[in-house]
Amino acid sequence: MNFFKKLFASNKQTPNDSAGDNRKGINVPDIPVLKEVMTNDYFDKRYKELTQNDAIAIDGSVKMVESFFIETLSKKPVHGSANHPQNLDFAATNGYLKFCKPYGFGSGESAIQLAFAFSKYMIDNFDMIFYFDSEPEYKFRDFTIKKHINEAFISLYPLEYTLKVIANEKTFVDIVQKIEEQEKNIPNVDDLLKRFNP
Repeated sequence: MNFFKKLFASNKQTPNDSAGDNRKGINVPDIPVLKEVMTNDYFDKRYKELTQNDAIAIDGSVKMVESFFIETLSKKPVHGSANHPQNLDFAATNGYLKFCKPYGFGSGESAIQLAFAFSKYMIDNFDMIFYFDSEPEYKFRDFTIKKHINEAFISLYPLEYTLKVIANEKTFVDIVQKIEEQEKNIPNVDDLLKRFNP
């Protein structure tokens, strides 16, 4: 629970706070936006992979979403795992936060459970890796999932995105489609550097 309290008590800016974001993406046609460049040493210092205990919490979150479907007698939109993006979209917009209250979970902890469950789906189906970020730039970015492709990373902040799903601004299905598109278009680092230094 201390992790939950720390996460929601932080006074970091959100990515929508324009005053805090002095980094600008480098737009290169036909490839994803390059957000930052970092050394391997810096990456290893900043990002830490899951421990066994962390993995148990993530698995427990998937089980909690499964319980939502069982106890509310709600039919999953997609048969199978409760953490499929369509199932998570349904849960997030059909009372999952309210369902969790009798179990002693507030809205913040329930949102984290959905974010963990989505992370587990992305880990299992897209070979992404879960990391804790020791230097998050914004609120709700204390953990991330990343996929290493061609010396670059596709990154996603699951909690930040989950909050948008809960607010009916986005869907988990949308982000999966975006990740699939980025995987097809991610540049090779050498090719990218040639574009900037012909």
